[in-house]
Amino acid sequence: MCKTIVNGRPIGVHPFLVQLRDLNTFQWLPGVETGDLGMKFGLNSLDQGWARFENVRIPRRQMLMSLCHVDQNGRVKLQGNPKAMYCSMMLVRNRIVHEMNIRMFEACTITLRYAAVRRQF
Repeated sequence: MCKTIVNGRPIGVHPFLVQLRDLNTFQWLPGVETGDLGMKFGLNSLDQGWARFENVRIPRRQMLMSLCHVDQNGRVKLQGNPKAMYCSMMLVRNRIVHEMNIRMFEACTITLRYAAVRRQF
């Protein structure tokens, strides 16, 4: 996901597939920096990392254009209704807050039950 600028005009944040290394030398491309997240508290078998891009120009053909299409002349065409997409995003965020409320009550219940029966010293 990155801030997308077409013809000097920002059009929002959109998903891209980005090439990280030069195909001949396998060195990082200019402006690309990556690293490993290191040890994790769980799922150590997964290799997770981070990537940072500074002033990287991504070709138009690497843009995932399911909801926003940019043609070769730089014309932008949005697919779908932006209000409906915003509504679905807010619905998901509302659900996250609701679920975290339930999980917090469960954590408090476990904590109170443990504190009620624990003997110290």
